[in-house]
Parts: sequence; C-alpha cells; structure tokens
Amino acid sequence: MTNRRLLASCAELRALRAQINPHFLFNALRAIAGLIPSQPELAHQTMENLAQVFRYTLRGSEKWVRVEEEVEFISGYLRVEQAKFGDRLVVEASMERDAAAIA
Repeated sequence: MTNRRLLASCAELRALRAQINPHFLFNALRAIAGLIPSQPELAHQTMENLAQVFRYTLRGSEKWVRVEEEVEFISGYLRVEQAKFGDRLVVEASMERDAAAIA
C-alpha cells in the first residue's frame, strides 16, 4: 500500500470513528444506567469495558498493533454490547495461538 493510500485510509478510519463513537457512547451509558438498579456489578464491569474500549480508540490508528490487542479491543466492545443486548447477542470467536503476535 502506498503512503498516500495509507494516509487516506487512516483519515477515513478517524472520520468513521468520530461518527460512531458518540452514538456508541450514549447507547452504552444508557445501558449502564439501566443496569445500576438491578445488576450493579454488571453495570460496574460494563463501565470498565467501556473505558477499555475508549482508551484503545483514543490511542489512535497511526501505529500497527498485534492481533491479540485488536482482539482484546473487539472483546471489550462486544462485552459492552452484551450488557446492552443480553441473551440476544451471542458471539463465538477463536484464534490460532500463532496469530496473536502478528502485527
């Protein structure tokens, strides 16, 4: 991939994240608020997962990360979504051990 194409792809990714993040954040906060009265521990864990997702997102997309880091980010995101959707969201994932270190 040429440097120009890489820069364009990064800019597109940043623009997409800027659009998605507020929507995701507000939905996640609404879900957490709904969990506090009946499932406070799940609300707390979901808030931790949300913080993890945003820490990863704020690090930016300028550097390459290991597959393992990307999978952890996706897992955190899915845990937030799981708190919101409950049993309606079922995810199964697997990864070859050797793939985790690929950057």
